[in-house]
Amino acid sequence: MNELTLHEAFGELIKVRAWYRYGNCPISYKQAQKDAFMFKNNKFVSEIRMRIYLSSIGVERVQEEKWIFNKENFKYNEKFGSLKNRRKKSRNNE
Repeated sequence: MNELTLHEAFGELIKVRAWYRYGNCPISYKQAQKDAFMFKNNKFVSEIRMRIYLSSIGVERVQEEKWIFNKENFKYNEKFGSLKNRRKKSRNNE
């Protein structure tokens, strides 16, 4: 069994002719065709919709994505504080 990333699996799916007709997908075929066109041209396609397309034809997710914040490299409070101050200044200038 091949384990593929989300983008690789979606790329394999759209190679099949009329792939949007298989399964029980709640997304319209016009949106599916548009997403396939955008994906083939390296444009943004919503990962949520890609997951919906794949799960509707029976492809199952093997592993959840995992995210770890490194506290040494990530200074959330400082960045958020400066962004918050900039917003206050811009709102006061209006």
